[in-house]
Amino acid sequence: MSLCAFSWISSYDSVKDNDLSLLAVELRFARYLLLREIEERKESQRKDEDTLQGILKEINQNKRLADGGTDIWCDPIDQKTSKSCFQLSEKSFWESVPTAADYVKRGTLAGKRGGIAKLIQHIVRMSKEDGDRPMLDQQESCQNDLWEMDKDTDDLPTNRNVAEGLTFLSHTAEDLSPQAAEQALSASSSGLYGSPPGHHLLCLLRAIGKCLPVALLQRIQSPQHRWAEDGSQIQITFREAGLKAPLSYLTPADVAALVTELRNQGSISVADGDAGNFYVCHPRCCSVNESSAEPGKWPLFEALKLLCYIFPRDPFWEPHFESTGRLLLPLLVPVITQCMHYDMPNDMKDAVIETLSSASRLKEAPYDILQKATQLLDGRPEYLHAIVAHRRSVLLRLQADFTGSEQIIEKYNRRPMTAAVGNRLHAIWGHLYVSHLENLLQSQQYQRAYEAIHGWEMSDPPSLMELRVIPSKSIALSKIYRCRGQLREAKEVLQSCHEALLANDVARYQVLCGLADTHCDMGEPELANLLLQAEIRELSKRGKLTRAFRRLLVSSLDIKILQGRYEDAISTVNQLRPLFRGVSRKDVTDQLLHVRTLIASARTLHFQSRFAEAIDQWEEAATVVQGYPSFDQDGFTLAICRLSKCLAYIYVGTDDAAWDVLLKAKTALDSTTPDYWMPTVTTMWLPFIQSEVQRLKDCSLSKPTA
Repeated sequence: MSLCAFSWISSYDSVKDNDLSLLAVELRFARYLLLREIEERKESQRKDEDTLQGILKEINQNKRLADGGTDIWCDPIDQKTSKSCFQLSEKSFWESVPTAADYVKRGTLAGKRGGIAKLIQHIVRMSKEDGDRPMLDQQESCQNDLWEMDKDTDDLPTNRNVAEGLTFLSHTAEDLSPQAAEQALSASSSGLYGSPPGHHLLCLLRAIGKCLPVALLQRIQSPQHRWAEDGSQIQITFREAGLKAPLSYLTPADVAALVTELRNQGSISVADGDAGNFYVCHPRCCSVNESSAEPGKWPLFEALKLLCYIFPRDPFWEPHFESTGRLLLPLLVPVITQCMHYDMPNDMKDAVIETLSSASRLKEAPYDILQKATQLLDGRPEYLHAIVAHRRSVLLRLQADFTGSEQIIEKYNRRPMTAAVGNRLHAIWGHLYVSHLENLLQSQQYQRAYEAIHGWEMSDPPSLMELRVIPSKSIALSKIYRCRGQLREAKEVLQSCHEALLANDVARYQVLCGLADTHCDMGEPELANLLLQAEIRELSKRGKLTRAFRRLLVSSLDIKILQGRYEDAISTVNQLRPLFRGVSRKDVTDQLLHVRTLIASARTLHFQSRFAEAIDQWEEAATVVQGYPSFDQDGFTLAICRLSKCLAYIYVGTDDAAWDVLLKAKTALDSTTPDYWMPTVTTMWLPFIQSEVQRLKDCSLSKPTA
């Protein structure tokens, strides 16, 4: 067990029923202050060093005892309590623990800090006066691991012997002042690990992992954004996130200085990694027992609080949401997995549920990431149930499980509603409503979707969080209107949304592309081109691997085809092919964009009279459609591919093949409903190939003889 584990400085305002946790924190903090005492006396009182080192050696032998229990501080609130807490003989200490625990529940934070600081100073003084007398008489019994003491009370008889081996001297209220504690905690240190906050931070970092992205410590230095209950955007600090002292008292400038100090001391260093620079925590800074499979409970809990604090919550206010999330996700999941072996407090459960819901937005997140959040939901606030239901429905739809996605929403809607409906909860309901509309569209239930377009409305006046529903709602409404042939209404919805969007809005590219696609369907490629040109140029410099860039390029294909810029279209297709090969897990959006690219390529070859190549491209598109679960295996898109291939066969004079494909295409078209997921395909391309096939069939295509 490293020395850092004993510098755990925290301030829980209550203790559990197991009163020996009081003893655990006293011993843990004693060891830490003894280390500081050694370092401060090295120059001025060299003769005392051997004595203090002897004390340290004996406490090292009992390190497992000190590494456990609920972190608390204690101070007297009156003279009677002071006597019962600190004027303890070997015989009376055990009997006084319940009284001390009861007092701790009522003590103030400042008083607790003063009490424990002065208590340890007297332990040091007592140890010096007694010379070689062991500070802990029962060395063998100290091997019990008190990290688990609050879970397993069977160890109490053994640990009672340890408690009876301690002797504390009397104190006055003045000796236990908060000012004395502040001086003890803020005194400069020339020790191995730096200042007390440095000890604490290193313990947290080591509990998270040995190699940490620089972004982690950069984000520690800034307040983090959250949605408030009233739907407004707020910022929270360390303390508001539940992190304990000393980190909770640090400003961003303090953290920056602390990181610099740790680097200068060699406690952490910077190394290059595939995803950027990393901080490496060196072995001497470990806060966990290297021979143990996992760190202690409380270091893990504090590390998890830190990760939840810095993990990005919403792309709306996080321009680097995906890149930051990808760096932190591999650290977050293992720590959560370990912490779930323990009984987490409710505020930590809430933070974990919110963090996992945000992490589920990342493509790199495992499909079952929300299972952990679901396991923590029992008894938690209603808005968390709604958040998890929404994210689960979205993930299932992205995996083409439209029925399962809708079942999640229906199950949530059956929950008894007892909580008051604030703006935050109402906004989450808005996202659930949009998810419901998308499920109806994906299932081709267009009439039901149209009937539900007024199923959710904003409050009056709306909160910022409710306003964030408008982009996704507008996109869903535009799809409903397009599927009904109401192109003008679709354009108006998207136009209004686009004008109100912020420049960095996460939904901006989706709205832009939807509006450009609608312009193309209406035969207005010039207007569509004006929307996309500047965006494509900008993202080609800084975001070539993003979905937004792929979406923009795919929408530009229809513009180029309508304008007769076929060579430009082929060049764009060639640019897109490797981008789609680089997407390892294609969700329904990636699948649609990929199929749109292949169909645009085949159409371009057709317009260039390269019919033999077009046949191969239509065959590739048909094969891909049949392999993607988001497409009906005998649906409308496959029928388009077959009918288009039939036309190409007619042009090259392969009548037998054309006739066979035509029969399959006609059967599919007669049994399916046209969809409008791909702009200009249903509105322009389908009427063209139908008329061409009919014209050429009447002229040259005859049914083959047996």
